[in-house]
Amino acid sequence: MELSGPYEPDYDEWYEVYNYRDSDDEPDESFEPGNEEVISLAEEHAGYMVVRGARSGTIVSAPPTGAKTLEGTSPQLPSRDSTLDGNRPIMLYHAGGERFDQARELLVQMHATRGGSLRIGVIASVARHDPAKILNTFDCSVAALRIADPEAFWFDYDRLILGSEEATDYSHEATGRAAERRANQIRSRAPYMTLLDEDGFVEAVVEAQRRVGANLILTSGRSLDPARLEGSIATLIEEGDDVHSVLRHDERMALNITIPHEVLTSARGSEQLLNALLEHEQFDVWYVRGQWRYNEEGPILRDPTVLAFYKNLANLAEEEGRKLILPQTGLNGWYYMAHGAAGFGTGISSSTQAFTQWRPFARPKGVTDIPRIFERTVLHTVEYDTTHHSLAAEAGYSTCACRWCEQVETSIVYNKRLMGWHTLYNHGALAAAVGAPNSSGRRAAIRKIVRQAQRFREGAQLLGRDDPKHLTSWLQLL
Repeated sequence: MELSGPYEPDYDEWYEVYNYRDSDDEPDESFEPGNEEVISLAEEHAGYMVVRGARSGTIVSAPPTGAKTLEGTSPQLPSRDSTLDGNRPIMLYHAGGERFDQARELLVQMHATRGGSLRIGVIASVARHDPAKILNTFDCSVAALRIADPEAFWFDYDRLILGSEEATDYSHEATGRAAERRANQIRSRAPYMTLLDEDGFVEAVVEAQRRVGANLILTSGRSLDPARLEGSIATLIEEGDDVHSVLRHDERMALNITIPHEVLTSARGSEQLLNALLEHEQFDVWYVRGQWRYNEEGPILRDPTVLAFYKNLANLAEEEGRKLILPQTGLNGWYYMAHGAAGFGTGISSSTQAFTQWRPFARPKGVTDIPRIFERTVLHTVEYDTTHHSLAAEAGYSTCACRWCEQVETSIVYNKRLMGWHTLYNHGALAAAVGAPNSSGRRAAIRKIVRQAQRFREGAQLLGRDDPKHLTSWLQLL
């Protein structure tokens, strides 16, 4: 594939999509000494948990000098098994190119304030992140699940639509070099890929996850093959059995499934997959990633056939007592908890909220992104400078109280990175809202939130990209 036209590629978008490099967040005064906030731990523990500042997530015997002690008590830290076997929604943070400091702070705050209604986990990529990055991501006391995803689908070019690894396939030289470097890094970080279809592949995949401290072991995540679907499903199940056979007594596993768009939209193909999952009861956790078509309006799934596939998958998981985790789905994954999904993966960039078919990306020189913000009131992103401010004046609008939103409002300068943390915070708040012990159940709670958003949408008369058109489809399936 080539980038064509008199355009220069948007490098920020390229690196965001592939998380090729680690990038620093902008300086944040909350990480200066003396700005910490702490909260008392549950009674059976001693001390405090730092919930804001450079030491967030750490447990201390006494508050640091100058720290503010918050009212209340932090909920107990849940275990992996209580998280997987329980009935609280699970939100998994996908590590990207950003530093983990602010993510750790956000997740710790989410646990401290909403931990009774929500379970938290983290996901890092063995194939795309170096071991130090993964170990740093896993250094999070409130993360009950720590997943090191092998992401073996990265070389399934015959099954998925992925960006080429050949530099000569790109019209812009720098873009081609970046693609080539990314592919080489994946090879060096995921050496198990050289053992495909050979003895030792499964052991290498498992060992790569153990080495960095994962506590939920995944199968490789190779993509299903539309051209030989029955055979590739059989290979998936066989690999799952092989992984299960090498687990240690204290380990748990999930069947890691990557599904091409062609299978998601095939009635026969989806039926084959669901029947296979139903038949093999030994796999009680399903970790399912599907590749969607790119959506110009953002990481929102709108294809009715794919929407129906996920509903059927989630219904089956709920009926059979399996735990369905939907990585890289963002708000879409939150919605499917209404149909039976146990949890979803999200992050601060669009690439962590949707796994879409690759497409050449270019834009005219001098053209920049239109600032956008996620609005929980309409479950969608809208233009920040115009629509956001007009919505805030409408009756029934829910003002966000997160500190990242406050930081942007105070500085009067839009910051895309801060808006990413704002989005992640709101995804967590939405998950906790449907997991409260006194709620009427996830389906009813999500239906109520979606209906409220639809009513607000109709009154606000939103247009173009600001219009949350997906709400209509969601309500039809509820």
